[in-house]
Amino acid sequence: MNNSDITVEVENQLEIFKKGAQKVRVARAAVPGDGILVFDTTEAHNYAQFYDNEKDRIETAKFTPASGAATRMFKDLLAYVETEEPNEAVKRFEKNCKQFPFSRLLEQALKSAGIYRGIEQTGTLEIIKTMLLPGGLAYGSLPKGLIDFHKYPDCTRKPVDEHLVEGALYGSGRNKSGLLHFTVSPAHEMRIRTRIEHMRGEVEAKYGVSLKSEFSYQNPDTDTVAVTPNLKPVTDEAGNILFRAGGHGALLSNLQQLNADVIFIKNIDNVVPETRVEDTVFWKKVLAGKLLKIQKERDQLLKAFDMGALKEKSGVVEFLKRYSGSDRYENASLEELISIIDRPIRVCGMVKNMGAPGGGPFWVADKNGIESLQIVEKTEIDIGEHSQNEILQKSTHFNPVDVVCAIQNHRGEKYDLQKYKDKNRFFISEKSFRGKPILALEHPGLWNGAMDKWITLFVEVPETTFNPVKTVFDLLGKVRVVK
Repeated sequence: MNNSDITVEVENQLEIFKKGAQKVRVARAAVPGDGILVFDTTEAHNYAQFYDNEKDRIETAKFTPASGAATRMFKDLLAYVETEEPNEAVKRFEKNCKQFPFSRLLEQALKSAGIYRGIEQTGTLEIIKTMLLPGGLAYGSLPKGLIDFHKYPDCTRKPVDEHLVEGALYGSGRNKSGLLHFTVSPAHEMRIRTRIEHMRGEVEAKYGVSLKSEFSYQNPDTDTVAVTPNLKPVTDEAGNILFRAGGHGALLSNLQQLNADVIFIKNIDNVVPETRVEDTVFWKKVLAGKLLKIQKERDQLLKAFDMGALKEKSGVVEFLKRYSGSDRYENASLEELISIIDRPIRVCGMVKNMGAPGGGPFWVADKNGIESLQIVEKTEIDIGEHSQNEILQKSTHFNPVDVVCAIQNHRGEKYDLQKYKDKNRFFISEKSFRGKPILALEHPGLWNGAMDKWITLFVEVPETTFNPVKTVFDLLGKVRVVK
């Protein structure tokens, strides 16, 4: 952007801060039988088989946001390194030091540094510094994709390794080939690229597939302004306005660049060891099979309309009733109905709530009363309003970021994804800069407002498909260790 465009954009973003982030009025929670599809064993296997039967004719891609640093994973331990004041996380780390998947690597790093005296005798501060800081494992400055998550008998594996395995098992389509696209930061691209190349040959040989990897950066033009608590622009040491990366919603333009019939979207930290990946693979195929079924029906209607063979709107109305769950299309014209189905499609896995209700699948009504299925974050809901909080409390499922989507129309042309987002669903989050609190603006989330106007279906998937790592202590437990 030129200076004039930047000035206008800053002014627009400052207005958003002044008005506050828009709250989403949810109509009701999406639940099984009303917005969430629940497949029995036969249905699930049929959809998975349909995907297996179809994948030889399609191009597939796996889209993984992988630019985030692992700082939050080690937040409390990094605070200990800085202040040398023990906290609860430090005590827990001391107790479980030998149980982490990377424990033997940490031991080797301590020995290389000449400070190893046995785990019990080596000082906790020395151990944590060796784990987090450059010169040791440097986990405090690496992206999550390069942290050692899983312990195998003869090695450890990182998330990017396990994503390669998943790509081989469900993400390979025509000619048994698949694309793995990682969004990365420029500082980490080479290390991630090198690690993938290290693992690629082994995975390709084992599963008889060909895997291509590619990388993209978050466009700097999508960075957003930061402000002080009294809504003044934050400036850096040189007096320039501080811009920050605008959240995962800024990756919509990266997604737009993919050339594939089916795209799988999944977070970098939601992986399991290869020996426990069966459920993940099966349900990814189920979601993809459902997507292809919907797309096939939708495309038949659109092709018939293009040829002038679709004279009645009843077929489109029936399609919308079955796949949107809404019956409020009777008064729309055929042309209006066509515009509603001529859109990108996503099928999203949803997991039963395992704790307090939070962000997830909801019905949202637009200004005309037309309801649509949306993934809504808890922060987007006005929980201070009794009726909205009551709806939130009735939610039964949450969003694990398990999305399979199609971004091409019936002619094989890509949709302009920017046309199908709700530009008003920005987030305002609390961050810090130079030790002082600031407010940061984030674009409508990639699977939230950025996909607001997509054709959307929700499918219940089992808890076994959701194994995220948000803190280092999520690496403890049998699921991370392969005997």
